[in-house]
Amino acid sequence: MKPPENRQGRPSLALHLGIVLLLKFALLALLWYLLVMPFRVEINAPAMAERLAQSTQQSNLKEQSHDRSERR
Repeated sequence: MKPPENRQGRPSLALHLGIVLLLKFALLALLWYLLVMPFRVEINAPAMAERLAQSTQQSNLKEQSHDRSERR
């Protein structure tokens, strides 16, 4: 099948953009496969839930100390 051409007989801009997007996607996939995938991090769900609960409690305590009447 012949690629679509514009009025000057050159391949269309859509074809060029499609090729560039496919190359970008292939490069991103390759980089992810080489640099990110081998270093997968395991997360301990119960420990993370406990840590998040603690940080929420601490932020609630900090918000209570912002009352102006306590400073005067």
